[in-house]
Amino acid sequence: MLAANLTVCRIGSADHDILAPLWVSSVSDDGHRTHFAERQVTEGRLANALAREEVSIYLARVDDVPAGFTVLTLDQLSGLTVEPTLWLEQLWVVPELRRRGVSRVLLAAAVSRAEQVGATSLVSCVPAAGRDEQRFLARLGFGPYVSARSVAPAALRRRLATDDHRETVATALVRRRRSLRARAALPRL
Repeated sequence: MLAANLTVCRIGSADHDILAPLWVSSVSDDGHRTHFAERQVTEGRLANALAREEVSIYLARVDDVPAGFTVLTLDQLSGLTVEPTLWLEQLWVVPELRRRGVSRVLLAAAVSRAEQVGATSLVSCVPAAGRDEQRFLARLGFGPYVSARSVAPAALRRRLATDDHRETVATALVRRRRSLRARAALPRL
């Protein structure tokens, strides 16, 4: 059921002050710390995203009140393909205005943008724990493509160093056992 007076428009750098509080709310709604989002706003990262040519942000309003937004990024599906893909980076609706068609209207804007830029696919990025979001997108025809996993570079470096150490210990153990077997096989005088 669509809400009365539901509108969607693409926003840009001039709309920073409208998007910033919504974006901060979306970050805290996902269970993250609000100060992270607020710092991104004060450091100008949100403004930089709004100014990037490959990023499209659409804002939905219900009765002229900001109701939600979607962030789309035009890129390739992978580094080995040349077909353009529109990435649905974020889709968020104000909790009090959910179940009124806001997400559907934002997704319709994403479809229009994909057609406008000639994107061959629309790919959604949904947190693994976002079961409701997964179900919603699955009902609309989104299917699984890949399972994306992430790690901080420093954490991966530590893990790789640990794995290298384990391999070195295992190799040393095998070498020591072979050496002991070789000594045992020598004739005793």
